Amino acid sequence: MKRPLLMMFGLSVAASSSMVACTSDSKISATGFCTVATAYAQRGTEMSQAVDSADPVLVKTAVTTVGDQLRNLVESAPDAIATELTLLDSTYQQFVTVVAGADYDLAVLSGTPEAEAILAKLDSNEVNAANSKVEQYISDTCGVTVTS
Repeated sequence: MKRPLLMMFGLSVAASSSMVACTSDSKISATGFCTVATAYAQRGTEMSQAVDSADPVLVKTAVTTVGDQLRNLVESAPDAIATELTLLDSTYQQFVTVVAGADYDLAVLSGTPEAEAILAKLDSNEVNAANSKVEQYISDTCGVTVTS
């Protein structure tokens, strides 16, 4: 369960120390999108620690926080990646529903049909392609390296 959880939009991340100028095709300012993207990327350590701990309280906090930040990314998404971010957000929200159904206890989810189904969706070609495009855009435009 750990790898696909972290895989969702590269939740294991390394944010660069400096942010480069962004382009201007966003719904809000490009700099605003890059600020949101950088903050999102920096949450990867917390998510990784929560998953490693398997503590339902930490998992709930991390999953909820990442979900909120992903919605912020969708709201500020440049046209170039808006469709991909919407797909990632929709898929992530489905993941949250499955994890919440197990009271954020990853051990309870392990091997269940619900977990297998959402993990397959998270690892689908469509989600992986969207993830790659968003990672590349954020890297090229914002100077933030997102790794999955």
